[in-house]
Amino acid sequence: MSVVLTVTENPTVYMGIVQIRSKENTETVMESLGPVEGAPAAELAYSLVLHRDFLFSQDSPILDVVLEKDGKHADALGPQGITFYELQGEHWKMTGVEHLPAHRSSSRELRGFLFFDVDTEAVYFPAELCRLSIFDGKGWSCEKYMEPMPVRSVSEDATAGKKLGSWFSAAQFGPEQATRIIVTGQEGSARLYEEGPDPVALFPGWGSEIASVHTGCGGGWQLLVTGQRDWTQADTIQAVEIRERRAQPVTSPVEVAGAVIALHTPATRSADEASASASAVAVVRNLRTGRYEVYRLSITCPN
Repeated sequence: MSVVLTVTENPTVYMGIVQIRSKENTETVMESLGPVEGAPAAELAYSLVLHRDFLFSQDSPILDVVLEKDGKHADALGPQGITFYELQGEHWKMTGVEHLPAHRSSSRELRGFLFFDVDTEAVYFPAELCRLSIFDGKGWSCEKYMEPMPVRSVSEDATAGKKLGSWFSAAQFGPEQATRIIVTGQEGSARLYEEGPDPVALFPGWGSEIASVHTGCGGGWQLLVTGQRDWTQADTIQAVEIRERRAQPVTSPVEVAGAVIALHTPATRSADEASASASAVAVVRNLRTGRYEVYRLSITCPN
């Protein structure tokens, strides 16, 4: 067994990261070491605007949403099926439902991932994977799956060799030759990874959902982060930039009507196509109505 200690800082506190490594697994423990003294980091000389546009809502849970490239079709994943939507005029209309033979209806963990490929569709749930082969005509089949669920905006190459420990959500940002990733934990902190296997910075005070967007504003890439609210309070979403391993807010927090269930890019990001990350999609469970609402999030530059 070995123990590795890393000390990092953000604009307000020093953080210690201890990794306890054994043959079986690696455990990561993070603690605050005290406030940072001295002058604060200089604020960015510009401000950006975060926009929230309502798309559609439904009574049943939504775990994931994929917006198709034409901008007029959307697929919303629920615990037992996929609901299809189409933009007709100025409003999104439900056009159909496809049921899945999943066995996870009793699970309390509202998470899911919807994946489309040329000849395959796949749905990932906690501990379950459902597949549809377009060519064999056998329909959907589901099986036990114990690996972590994929993340739409993060490639396998970006996470290869990284000592991620336990994590909840992830975002990849930057050009292909200098890709960085951030993973969030349910304990309320996020870890930044660059070229090496170990985290190089820690950001406390963030929620569990995170997404990256490429706008060309400021440093080019921004991160959308949620606040540390539980499911009984209205949450917030805010854009930040990472500069010199520090997180700098670049927009005001935008309050949503409830808990953020999912936050991610609307389509799969290829390494050479940053346009796929030009906006993000958020799924919110409205505290007042109980409905699941879908929003598109975008950022505009200052005039």
